[in-house]
Amino acid sequence: MGWKDEFVAVLLSNQQDGFKKALELKRQNLPAKLYRYRPLITQQQNTRLLNSIEEKQLYCASSRALNDPFESRSLLSSSKAADYFTNAANFRIALFEQLKEYFDENEFMQALNDKDWVSKTWQLVCDCPSPQQAAQLLDDSIMPQMESVLDSWNNILGMMKVASFSERMTCLPMWAHYAENHCGVCLEFDTSELSILGTNCLFPVNYVDELPDIVKFIMENFGSQDRLLPNMTFFYCINKLRDWSYESEWRFLLHPGLHPEMRHFRYREMPQDYLNSGISINFIKPSKIILGNRVEQSIQSELMEVARKQNIAISKMAITPYGLKEEQL
Repeated sequence: MGWKDEFVAVLLSNQQDGFKKALELKRQNLPAKLYRYRPLITQQQNTRLLNSIEEKQLYCASSRALNDPFESRSLLSSSKAADYFTNAANFRIALFEQLKEYFDENEFMQALNDKDWVSKTWQLVCDCPSPQQAAQLLDDSIMPQMESVLDSWNNILGMMKVASFSERMTCLPMWAHYAENHCGVCLEFDTSELSILGTNCLFPVNYVDELPDIVKFIMENFGSQDRLLPNMTFFYCINKLRDWSYESEWRFLLHPGLHPEMRHFRYREMPQDYLNSGISINFIKPSKIILGNRVEQSIQSELMEVARKQNIAISKMAITPYGLKEEQL
């Protein structure tokens, strides 16, 4: 088990001080340097970057505005209701206690103990002629409710603000996708300069083959309310499909509870301008500005002047026969 697997396991555990232990494990493995790729095509982007450096600000975007449509979301892993009940042991016990007096106990227990217990039990409950019809009736009545639970959970995740970093400085897809085909910059940050709060808000992205299913989690932990941990929101915001693993991402997650003007709002009360827009927060200045190979000369001059005033190292990527190479300016 790698440290990231251990981190996820501790984050989701019920052990005492589990969240504190997860944060400590994360701090021990935080890279010394993290990199933030930024585009520099529009005047707004140029101005925002210069201001963020001079004022030590970090722009955290709405998770709704990110380029991955499945960002900070849970997805249903099945369209069949039976798949959610099969491993819900506590639910099966509760079902028996609630309904046993209405049916012949032997017949009811036989249905509950069948390997296809969900369809067989619902056949009795719904008085259907076959398990198949009972399963279809269950899908028709339950799956819309499952989708509603999922939608509510994703709305909660949508309140998070996100700033993305990478462990890699020379990743070609990152320069292409997030620094406008080498016309932008990559900002290096020294993580040792971060406050405890800053490091607590940084999370490694967990690349997975399938996004976690909150409905499945709820059903499998039915009756165990202590399993619905407050840090579940952070867990669901750090999972991304494995297609994105080249990014080697760490993300800064800002929960509304950390925002002084928003901490008392519920989702339905959240102002729409907060939900749909990003915010800037106090951060640290970059330890280095790395210019893309194609950055415009006028922008390069501006950034060199800012770097001189702020005492920040500055370099530029060169295209060489051996790949990207950083050259000091």
